[in-house]
Amino acid sequence: MTIDAAHPRIRRHFVTCGSRQVHYRRGGKGPVVVLLHQSPTSSRESIPLMERIMDDFPIVAPDTPGNGLSDPLGITQPEAADYAEGLAEMLDELGVERCGLFGTHTGGCTATEFARLYPERVSVLIVDGVTCWTDEERGDIL
Repeated sequence: MTIDAAHPRIRRHFVTCGSRQVHYRRGGKGPVVVLLHQSPTSSRESIPLMERIMDDFPIVAPDTPGNGLSDPLGITQPEAADYAEGLAEMLDELGVERCGLFGTHTGGCTATEFARLYPERVSVLIVDGVTCWTDEERGDIL
């Protein structure tokens, strides 16, 4: 655990999930809320929101696998379900059985897929900026 000098109430941690290390930030008290950032950024993006709500909730804000200081999943082209499984592994390691989820853009995709796969583990789901494209639209964008 390390303390972020610019944000002393937020602690930085690592947890081992199988063979990979996951970096996350944590702060607050009460029912756990998990903040999932957009790619290709890191949980540092979550700090302003953490500071606003951590007096009411303990926040867990992981770096998405392969972003920030977290190791990648080890899959050539991971999909939302793969990231959701990785999130489940991390929450298991932290002993978090149920949580609120807030995800931004790609983090929202992961949060939505996690809620679909593990509805019993999600107390509330909030997504910001999630897009739902057809395969043809996705191909045009790529």
